[in-house]
Amino acid sequence: MDTPEVLIRYDELRRLTIYLAERVGWVRMPKDFKPPFGKRLEFTFSRATLTGEYAEVREGLKRLLADVDTEAELIAEDNLAKGRLIHLVRILAQRREHEDRHWWEVPTAALRCPVESHHPTEYWGSISLPEKDLISDSDQFPWMPVPVSESEIPF
Repeated sequence: MDTPEVLIRYDELRRLTIYLAERVGWVRMPKDFKPPFGKRLEFTFSRATLTGEYAEVREGLKRLLADVDTEAELIAEDNLAKGRLIHLVRILAQRREHEDRHWWEVPTAALRCPVESHHPTEYWGSISLPEKDLISDSDQFPWMPVPVSESEIPF
C-alpha cells in the first residue's frame, strides 16, 4: 500500500490528521509457505477532532476502506493490475541453515514507504515505537534530512 498516497487522495482525512504512520510487522513462514504479509496504518487525530468532527473522520475512513477493498479485489483477479493505493511488491524469502537448525528470513522492507521530500508533511513513515515519549524516544523525524542519533540495541 502506498501510505503517503492516502493523504494525497483523501484530503478530508489529511485535513483532520496530525500524523499518519505505518507499521509492517515481522513475518514468520507458516507450514503452507504463504506468509501473512500486512501493513497497519496508524492515524493520529486530536481529541478535539474526534469529538467535534467524528462524522467526517468516520466517512473518510469508510471511503478509504471501500477503495482499498475494491483495489484488493481487482488485484486478486488480475495480478498485473495496479491500483492507486495498492501495488504488488516482490518479496523473496530465504531458508537459512546452521548446524541442525533452520529458519526463514522474510524481508519486509519492500512493504514500507520511506518518507520523501514530496510527501505530505503529515506522513511520518515507519516511526519506531516509543518507550515513553514519541519526541524524545525518536531518532529521526520526516522533516529532518538526517537522524538525530543512531538507534542502539542494548544487548
